[in-house]
Amino acid sequence: MVHDKKSAKVIAKMFSSIEQGDMETFRTCFEAGAIIWHNFDQAEQTVEQTADILQYFCSSTISRKYQQQRISWADDAAFSQHFLTAKFPSGYEMRLPALMRIVIGANGLVSRIDEYFDPKDSVVPEVEQSDLVASN
Repeated sequence: MVHDKKSAKVIAKMFSSIEQGDMETFRTCFEAGAIIWHNFDQAEQTVEQTADILQYFCSSTISRKYQQQRISWADDAAFSQHFLTAKFPSGYEMRLPALMRIVIGANGLVSRIDEYFDPKDSVVPEVEQSDLVASN
């Protein structure tokens, strides 16, 4: 599938759902059997596994935002270069530079993500485990 308004909306919805901590909406952005791969462990995860990790991340942070996002298209994939920023209850602010290759399937939903980032950029320094979980 080539870039069109529908696929651009699905990608925007996916990023927005992470910022909002809405994993139900996040799941609707993917086709059945979609895969998420990370460069740092070279492991493939299901959407459910990724949603579980993101839910923990969202519950551990006060806010999340994709910043300085640049999206370009090539055939059936979008490439998003961005910074994921997050604020923790301790006051620590994380800034994670990342790149995602987001493949859009024939049905207009995400079929695969290849995500590239350096995991050392996601480490929260000197924060007690109890400080990671936001009180809601």
